[in-house]
Amino acid sequence: MKNFSAFLEATQKIFKERLFLDYLRRFAYGIDASCYRYIPKAVIWSESEEEIRELIKLAYYFEIPLTFRAAGTSLSGQASSENVLVICHKEEVEIGKGAKSIICDCGVIGSYANDVLAPYGKKIGPDPATIASAKIGGYSLIILVECVVE
Repeated sequence: MKNFSAFLEATQKIFKERLFLDYLRRFAYGIDASCYRYIPKAVIWSESEEEIRELIKLAYYFEIPLTFRAAGTSLSGQASSENVLVICHKEEVEIGKGAKSIICDCGVIGSYANDVLAPYGKKIGPDPATIASAKIGGYSLIILVECVVE
């Protein structure tokens, strides 16, 4: 890592009170549903694409690894990090023309996306056991396919 202190100073200007350095929050956010236990050096709570763009530029410049996380329901440890953990939180949903697609931001919980789609008689898939807490995880365009069950 090039200069972690300078990276933190630069990110503090963008994220202010959403940059967490205290042990309790680093520990709490650092745990996902897997058996892995890593304590990140910092946790950043992001709320917009613009913030993510700026954060990626800073991370590239300072050579700081980033791990992105949504709800942390992963069973494989991909929401864990010993470096900088970025919590993605944006909950906007847009239904495409004719309800043939749905665009979900990274903070959208799967069951919420299904609630939005219910009036159209559709839902996203697959349907994991964690649908009520799992988030989409990234800016996603989901194409909804008509299915006929015989």
